[in-house]
Amino acid sequence: MIKAQEPLTDESAVADKTLYNREQVWSKWVCSCNFMKVDPEDVWVALVEEKPVEGHPASQLLTQFLRKLVQNSNSANTIRGAWKALRGAAKIKVLDPLVKQFPERRYKYAVGGKEGDRLSTPTWVITKVPQWISDTLPELEGLTREQTFTKKEMTPEDVMLLLRTLWSRAIDIPCRPTDRAGFHSAVLMLSVGGFRPGTTLKMPYRDVKFVLVRDPKDRSKVKLVANITIHQNKQRAKVIRENQKHM
Repeated sequence: MIKAQEPLTDESAVADKTLYNREQVWSKWVCSCNFMKVDPEDVWVALVEEKPVEGHPASQLLTQFLRKLVQNSNSANTIRGAWKALRGAAKIKVLDPLVKQFPERRYKYAVGGKEGDRLSTPTWVITKVPQWISDTLPELEGLTREQTFTKKEMTPEDVMLLLRTLWSRAIDIPCRPTDRAGFHSAVLMLSVGGFRPGTTLKMPYRDVKFVLVRDPKDRSKVKLVANITIHQNKQRAKVIRENQKHM
């Protein structure tokens, strides 16, 4: 008989950064609920069941919490990200256990991974919070709906200035020689392809292959050529690939 190494789970793989963000927002949520003298888990149960908590509408407690987060941000997109992290944490900590305990009510407690998931309950939690963050919160708190940064490409002159400074001002940029050479290589890679930093700074050795080829201008000489494979980041983990779009 074949024994499974790990128990089957209905949970999708989640990136470490996402898990960290969820824990951070959930910790703030717990502190906020403690201050308001309500149970942080009871609020989520009340949200999906559309019931009050300690005489207060559960939705009101949630919107008050989200408005407090605005103190550290002027972007509606940041608050939307915090909401998604909070919802993800509540799903794991509160709602999923209820689905297992009351399977006949799974469509009431199953908060899906996507807004408006057809397998999820169409309650205020799913349909109204994202809409409220987008439509109402920016006017209430003076948030911008636009990106708060401007993407600007480096020119070839910018790249050369950076690399020359890296070596000519080495005394002012103390680091190990291997780090300096590695940074030099990363800058060249980023400037050639415009890749995200995460795709190059964590590049494994197996994705770099060196080959000796004949110089097309002088066949008597050979040149060293690097064949480099770049993997996209921000991809779902543990997914069976049907193409090579991630490379």
